[in-house]
Amino acid sequence: MEEAVREVGWSSADDRVAEIRRLKRELSWVTEERDIQKKATAYFAKDATLSAMSISPAGQGVRYAFVVEHSSQLSVRVMCRCLRIQPSDHYAWLNNPRSWRTKDDARQPELIRTACKESAKVYGDRKLRDDLVEQGERCCPIRVSRLFKLAGIRAQIDYKRQTGITMAAGQGIKVAKDKELIRPD
Repeated sequence: MEEAVREVGWSSADDRVAEIRRLKRELSWVTEERDIQKKATAYFAKDATLSAMSISPAGQGVRYAFVVEHSSQLSVRVMCRCLRIQPSDHYAWLNNPRSWRTKDDARQPELIRTACKESAKVYGDRKLRDDLVEQGERCCPIRVSRLFKLAGIRAQIDYKRQTGITMAAGQGIKVAKDKELIRPD
């Protein structure tokens, strides 16, 4: 035992006690990080979209929500380190969890749905964007297209005007496809 103590470089029992304390502290950190990883994996696996979002920068809100939900059990700083987010960003998110764009993304699909109903689902995303701009909404064509798809709205395909029967200018005479005059009865 004395030889082992000399090889390690401990000169006294106090050094051994200090080393044991350091190792115990390091073990508690590693154990806490392992627990965070387990809980985060289970949390993100609840829904497939959460796990996909947790990888991308757009999924940061999911990570912040995880930290809030588990902050009573685990250290916030350690969770932030394990989830690769900045603690300052987490605290900023607590004060304002939803950005103006997220709020608009939640509100604008309803405006798109009403504009779509008013057009009898004939308009596509480009004309619906023009309608939204006329109403005073801020949006670009790509954003309207994205919200259009996310809301599950589709324009009516194969919309055709009634062809073949038209009214002659100023007269009560209908012109058929073969251009013969048909007198109204």
